[in-house]
Amino acid sequence: DAGFAIGPSRANPYTGQVYDADISFTENMTRFTRSEFTDLVAPLAESLNSVEEQMKLVADPRHRCNYALGATHEAAFGYGLLAARGLMDDPAAQDQYIKDFLTSIAVHEVGHTLGLRHNFRASTLHEVNKLQDAKLTLDEGLTGSVMDYMPVNIGANGAKQGQYWQTSLGPYDYWAIEYAYKPMAASSPEGELAELRRIASRVADPKLAYGTDEDSYGTSAIGLDPRTNQWDFGTDPLQYYADRIKLVHELWATIETKAARQGENYQPLRRVFNRAFGELAISLLNANKYIGAVYHNRDHVGDPNGRLPYEPVSGAKQRQALELIKNNAFRKQSVRLPAPIAQ
Repeated sequence: DAGFAIGPSRANPYTGQVYDADISFTENMTRFTRSEFTDLVAPLAESLNSVEEQMKLVADPRHRCNYALGATHEAAFGYGLLAARGLMDDPAAQDQYIKDFLTSIAVHEVGHTLGLRHNFRASTLHEVNKLQDAKLTLDEGLTGSVMDYMPVNIGANGAKQGQYWQTSLGPYDYWAIEYAYKPMAASSPEGELAELRRIASRVADPKLAYGTDEDSYGTSAIGLDPRTNQWDFGTDPLQYYADRIKLVHELWATIETKAARQGENYQPLRRVFNRAFGELAISLLNANKYIGAVYHNRDHVGDPNGRLPYEPVSGAKQRQALELIKNNAFRKQSVRLPAPIAQ
């Protein structure tokens, strides 16, 4: 397949103590980033999962982790775009890009071995215009948690470029580990409750934003929160999606000269188009969640700066999302390709 990474662990059901944990991922994740797998192996490969396996994942979101698979798509998309800009000509730049990518996968799986669940709202840590501030993101993380599904972080062409991948822990990670593992001088589990409640009461801190699988998937009320998504960044996700779509069109504009070479087949060109189209689909599907949406919070009664469990998304934000979808999905020339390719 295109690569996988896992971080399974076994815990004592009575105390929660993790007594066995492993992390593993396949070497072909690096080859997929450079597209060798897609060209040489994928045409002969069978489907990744059986229908039964897929149904099991849907039935229990705690068992659903396809971060490594999605991340390889992100890595390949970013690699193609950066190569088109001429930023991957240096072998050292290629190696650093892939090493940081593998680091981002490894820290995610370490989190799973320690018992952490996904945090798909952690990506709202920074404003979109601060994502290329490498000093800030190295200190605090590109997102609030390595347990998010993070896209490759690419700035606008010609603009300042920061980290491509998250290589350090975020503030939520420290908070969650403090709650789970902080040594406490208590003679019984009940004696720890006061300190645990004190730690958990910081839930309203925006740097500790949390939303997991059931907050992102499905049709329940909490599954409709538009801030809890995979593959996005920023306090204003709609701004991020608009910027991401610009990158899609930038890549499409180069495929005639960068992905189609004299004497070669058309597979590289099709592959680049499909990756970019996948980014467009992610942006529009996530933006769609804003329409008729509600924000969901997990604050408890009496928490400092406590918020209501549900808050409606403003009409202005819903209309902004609708305009983004109209302009990039339902308008003529939404998919803009070089004329020879479009024909």
